[in-house]
Amino acid sequence: MTWDEYYDGFYDWAESTRTSRISSITEFDPDCSEEVAEVVQELEEVPANRLVRRALKYGVRFTPEQALEMMLCLTGDVYDQVVSTAHGQWTQELYDELWPNLSEDSPIHGRFVEAEEEEDAALAVQTKTRKKKHTNGGLLGLLLLILGGKLPHDRGRSKKKTEKSTSSNSFDHGKCDGNCAGCPPHYGYRYGRWYYGKHHAWGCERGGSPEIHRH
Repeated sequence: MTWDEYYDGFYDWAESTRTSRISSITEFDPDCSEEVAEVVQELEEVPANRLVRRALKYGVRFTPEQALEMMLCLTGDVYDQVVSTAHGQWTQELYDELWPNLSEDSPIHGRFVEAEEEEDAALAVQTKTRKKKHTNGGLLGLLLLILGGKLPHDRGRSKKKTEKSTSSNSFDHGKCDGNCAGCPPHYGYRYGRWYYGKHHAWGCERGGSPEIHRH
C-alpha cells in the first residue's frame, strides 16, 4: 500500500482499520510529511508512534514546525528521532517550545547551547573593545596635554586670574559655591575626557561635586 492510498481512505475508515493498515504502507512520497503530521494528530499515541517510525524508516523528514505540531502525540524516543532528523530552519522560538519534550541526550540541545555560547563570547569581545577604546581615549587625551606642558587644572589656574563670576558675588574665589549658573567654565573630567566647561563627572578643578552641586 502506498501512502497516498492510506491517506485517501484514512478519514473513511474505523479506528481499528486505520491502525491495522499502518504496517501495510511500503511506499511514502518524499513530500508527504505534512499529511503524515496531520494524520498523527488524529491517532492514539501507540499507532501514531508506529506510523512515524515507519515514515522515518522510508525516508520521510519533517520540518521543525511539523515536529511542534506532533509534540504531544508521540513518545520521547520517537519524538527525538523526528527532531534530530528534521530539515528546515530551526529558530530559538521553536526550540524554546520543543525542548521540554526532548530527552536530555537529544542532539538538538547542543545546537542551541553552542549558538548561545558563541553569542555570549561575541558580546563579551564587543564590550571589552568598547571599554578599551573609552579608556585609551581618555588616557591619550591626558597624555597629549602632559606632553604639551600643562595639565588641564594648570591651564585652569592661569584662566582664573582673569575670569569673573557672573553670579551676585563680584569676586570669584575659584571654588565651587553651588551657583552653577554663575560658575565660569573650568576644567574637569566628562564625556570620557578632560573637558573645559561645567558639570564635570570628576576631577573638577573648582571642587564641584555632581551629587551636591550638580556640576
